[in-house]
Amino acid sequence: MIDNPFDIDRCLFSLQKKRPIFHSEADFQFALSWEIKSHYPDANVRLEYCPSIPPNVHIDILLFYCNETIPIELKYKTAKLTFSLDNEDFNLKNHGAQDLGKYDFLKDVQRLEDLSSCLSGFSKGYTVWLTNDTSYWNPPSRKNTVYEAFSIHQSAQKHGCMEWLPHAGAGTIKGREKPITLNGTYVINWRNYSDIGCKKGIFKYATLTVTK
Repeated sequence: MIDNPFDIDRCLFSLQKKRPIFHSEADFQFALSWEIKSHYPDANVRLEYCPSIPPNVHIDILLFYCNETIPIELKYKTAKLTFSLDNEDFNLKNHGAQDLGKYDFLKDVQRLEDLSSCLSGFSKGYTVWLTNDTSYWNPPSRKNTVYEAFSIHQSAQKHGCMEWLPHAGAGTIKGREKPITLNGTYVINWRNYSDIGCKKGIFKYATLTVTK
């Protein structure tokens, strides 16, 4: 038994006290990897790791810890926000295209499931989603929206084959036409990350664990 088993939520809980907001996904990636190292000093942490199989894959954060290999995929999607904190200016972009963002979130889960069978030492992997865009944790505002299968609202359950509804525009989903198939069953649970006290200043996060 590992004396200090890896716990992603422990790292995020401590990080939110230090960094309630990030400039970009790369900023979030670096801060989280630094926080992981502070809690697990024996872990070897790698960013943008490229495994030999499957090809053309970049893992946002990869840990080598206690003979385990733990990949972590991140997404940081933001609504437009301009804010100053401790004399540091933050100018977050409006990423928009939430339907594609939801597809990409679930694509990360599928990628980790694929890695579970080919990444040496894989024990478990995590997806971490952080956003101040309420449309991610709220259900679709209307029925039969084209991304209905990819909705990741609070308490949504994701499993099996998910695909766009037939009336999805070819231009809209270009490059993301393929269905997403998940072997495991995942229940989405959005939790509070931070509230910086302004419009669009509430951030929430969701983590999913992928095992063999």
